[in-house]
Amino acid sequence: MKLSYYILIAAFFIITGCKKTSEAEEVSVLPATDTIPKPVYDGYDGDRQAEDTRIVYPSFEVVFHGFAGYDVDRKNGKLYGDPDDVELRLANNGLKEALIAKKDTVMLGESPEYTTENKLLEIISKNQDDKFKVSMYYTSSLNEVFNDRGLSTKEIEKAYENADKYNEITKEIALRDSLGFFRTITLESSTDEAFEKEKKFNPGQHYYDEDLNRVKRKYNINDTVVLMNGGDYGDRKVTLVRKGRLFEYTYDSYIIKIERYNKGQLAETKYIEIMISYGC
Repeated sequence: MKLSYYILIAAFFIITGCKKTSEAEEVSVLPATDTIPKPVYDGYDGDRQAEDTRIVYPSFEVVFHGFAGYDVDRKNGKLYGDPDDVELRLANNGLKEALIAKKDTVMLGESPEYTTENKLLEIISKNQDDKFKVSMYYTSSLNEVFNDRGLSTKEIEKAYENADKYNEITKEIALRDSLGFFRTITLESSTDEAFEKEKKFNPGQHYYDEDLNRVKRKYNINDTVVLMNGGDYGDRKVTLVRKGRLFEYTYDSYIIKIERYNKGQLAETKYIEIMISYGC
């Protein structure tokens, strides 16, 4: 009998009942022995025709329902980007299209049309004795930015060649089971129309604020407000300054960590990294 777990995934962040858990207090990193592969997607979304993203490991399968996380050239039946972390299995003889995992870490990618917001993730075990623990955390970066008003293209390019960048990983959060489902929301609670309309507090914003404060303390960053040229999207506001230099803090991808336990012992750990889409 197959053992199924369901997880509701969003583009950004998780409601976990706002209860502190001891299952995943420490920050996790990707396995050092597993080189992060190239993204499966290649910036081209025209062939994201799969209704689900199915990842097949030797001991279990992971299914993102309603999320197409990779591109396929339907003319030759191959993945765009020539990834080395997965192999494509086309639907055939009753088998559904799937990505056969070749490494412990599999990389997927969102696009403006295909995100993981309000999608279900299902884990299907091949052994009824297996138990699973699932958690999430984010890769993030603190990036120096420049007010390019009045600067030439060459001057802008030179400035960014020497820009400071600091990579971070957020605190790991264990996803809590609620009858097989996990509710998630975005971090942008202040601009989330649904939450603004219903006037509900977004716990994800509290998590983000805590994380940003951690980064500000670590790098001795102060608050500021500078309006910078945002191109076709109008001015953009930059609010972080360090030693007179402007910075932005962004989440680049989120990591889903899946631990499989057999007879109470940790048997293996797999990772799924999903590159976050911020639009075109």
